[in-house]
Amino acid sequence: MIAGYARCGRSEVSLKLFNQMRDTDVLPDKYVISSLLIACSALKFIGGGKQIHAYVLRRGTVMDVSVVNVLVDFYTKCGEVQAGRKLFNTIVVKDLISWTTMIAGYMQNSFNREAVKLFSEMARLGWKLDGFGCSSILTSCASLEALNHGREVHAYAIRVNLVYEDYVKNSLIDMYAKCDSLTNARRVFDSMADHNVVSYNAMIEGYSRQDEMSEALDLFNEMRIRLLPESLDIR
Repeated sequence: MIAGYARCGRSEVSLKLFNQMRDTDVLPDKYVISSLLIACSALKFIGGGKQIHAYVLRRGTVMDVSVVNVLVDFYTKCGEVQAGRKLFNTIVVKDLISWTTMIAGYMQNSFNREAVKLFSEMARLGWKLDGFGCSSILTSCASLEALNHGREVHAYAIRVNLVYEDYVKNSLIDMYAKCDSLTNARRVFDSMADHNVVSYNAMIEGYSRQDEMSEALDLFNEMRIRLLPESLDIR
C-alpha cells in the first residue's frame, strides 16, 4: 500500500501509513523504505527523510545498494549534496545507478564541476554512461564553458557509439557553441541527417554569442522554411 501510494503521487498518504506501521511489529522492507524516501523527495520533506534514515539505522535494517542509492537521491534532491556524497562514498560496490544518481544530484544543485569530475572517474573505472547521462554531462561542461572536458566527453561518446544519437549531438552542438568553438559545433550540426528545433537553436545561439549575425540569420531562415508550418511563417 505504501509503495502504491508513493508511485501514484500520494506521498503524504504513504508517510501517514508508515507512521501507523511503526506502532506495529511489522518491519518495512527495502521496497517500502525506498518508496517512503521517494515520497519525501517529492515533497522536499527533508525532516521526514532524515527520520526514515535514522529509523533504518536504529532498527539495524540492512541497506543494500538500492536503498543507499535512493538515500543519495533523496538528500541531493533536498539540496543536501554533501550528505548525499558521504552516503555515495560508503557504497563499497557501486552500480550504474549509484554513479548516475550522484552525478544527477550534483547537476540538479549546479555543482557542475563536481559532476564532470565524477563522470571522469566513472569513465576511468570502465562504467558506461547512457545517452541521456552523456547529454547531462555535456550540459555541465557547457555551463562551465569547459571545452577540454567537453572534448573528453565527445571522445567518450564516440568510443561507446553514443555520438549517433540526436540528443547527444544536440548537446554537443550546445556545448561547443557555449565554449565558443563554433567550428566544432557546426561540424557536429552538419553531421546530422535531420535537424530539429533544438539543434537549430543551439547553433543560432552560438553564432549570436559571437556576433556572427549573418550566419545566425541564414540558419534561422533555413529553420523557418524547413521546420515551421506555413501557418506560423514569419514575414
